[in-house]
Amino acid sequence: MKQPRLFMRPHRLPARSAFFLLLLGALWGYVIPYQAGVRLDKAIATWATKHPDWQLIRQTQSPYQRDFTLVRHSPTGAPSLAFLLTLHTLPPGWPTAKGNQWGWARFKLKLAPESPVQIYPLPRVPNAPSLSLAGWVNWQGQLIFSLADTPNAGAVRVDAARNSWRGALDTAGFAVHWGQADYLFGRTVLTFNADAVSSTGAADLSQLIGAVDLDISQLGWVVAGQRGRINHVQLRLSQAPMNQGAARQIEAFCAARAVHVNQQLWGGGQLSIRIQGAEPTLFGHVATLITDLPRALLQTGFSPQPPDAQYLAHLRHALPQDTLPALLVALRAANVRLGGLRWQSPAGQFELAGQAFGPRYKTTAPTMPTLNPIEPPLTWQVHAQLQKTRTQGPPQGAPMNISYGVDGWQINGQSVDSSAIFP
Repeated sequence: MKQPRLFMRPHRLPARSAFFLLLLGALWGYVIPYQAGVRLDKAIATWATKHPDWQLIRQTQSPYQRDFTLVRHSPTGAPSLAFLLTLHTLPPGWPTAKGNQWGWARFKLKLAPESPVQIYPLPRVPNAPSLSLAGWVNWQGQLIFSLADTPNAGAVRVDAARNSWRGALDTAGFAVHWGQADYLFGRTVLTFNADAVSSTGAADLSQLIGAVDLDISQLGWVVAGQRGRINHVQLRLSQAPMNQGAARQIEAFCAARAVHVNQQLWGGGQLSIRIQGAEPTLFGHVATLITDLPRALLQTGFSPQPPDAQYLAHLRHALPQDTLPALLVALRAANVRLGGLRWQSPAGQFELAGQAFGPRYKTTAPTMPTLNPIEPPLTWQVHAQLQKTRTQGPPQGAPMNISYGVDGWQINGQSVDSSAIFP
């Protein structure tokens, strides 16, 4: 009589159990980490191909670690930025210095030593390492990162599948060394509550739909012998789609409590603006302007006095020729409403409010713009009111109506030379 197959011989159990344990060990110790590294390597390479300004250079590679160099090439000829990215794809649950590794991988991102820009935590001590981001890729493929070696600094969660950014980073302060210039940031809080969308499928911060908030207790700089600081900087940007199309509605608020340059008070103020109908590339052009501006400031030099029309003209010519026109092109179909630009200084104060319509608009009244793509006007239309008050001399509190159209600049209905308003 044959023995039923339900019952196995006792001597086969240890062999099959050992084989099963070896298979689980290979899966846990090699297959999962290797496949995680391969998939993340492909994801990074795909991201680099969708961003032509970035170059991916693979460095050392091992079963549990992959090193990359990411180079950001500037289209304006500025020095390229280089970042070091390290991926650790250890077996799940493997003990590390930061605790057991759970998720697909841990990563660390920092500026390369040869990069012209370096970021250091404050207070800066000799031989202190540069500031870096550290985080992990969880089982859902989300990136959770925070400031490395900085407890209670918050974290940001990035969902690549949905292109969403949620969270906040809070740091006690850091210093940015850029060439011969140093920028010092006090307590800084950066908050994300937005989604990034792009027609190419690439996550692009310039395409954020939602809000980004930045709060800096104090911002200082030392550039070409000039020292300055700004007390309490606040910035809020929000962007939303309009009419289910490509146009964007943007709201921005910026405030600076007090600006000091070489121990002289320039003043303080705030700006509130709303843009309807901007093109999706606007934020990208704003980011380019912010990048080009420090180099243009170095070329034009600095003055302890507030900038005048002549200095602004030199600054405009020092910028790359396509920086400002690109902004105007992105706003050519936009309705810009200036809720208020207020500035207070020892010499007095002023407040500017109004609105402007891009060249694609054709209007019969300042408040009723209509989009006419067939016969667009060739000039912007600007309608604003300026209120000025001086602390010395006779009072000048009368409103000033400023407009711009096919007849050029006008103040209170009278034609004026454009150099009297803007360079």
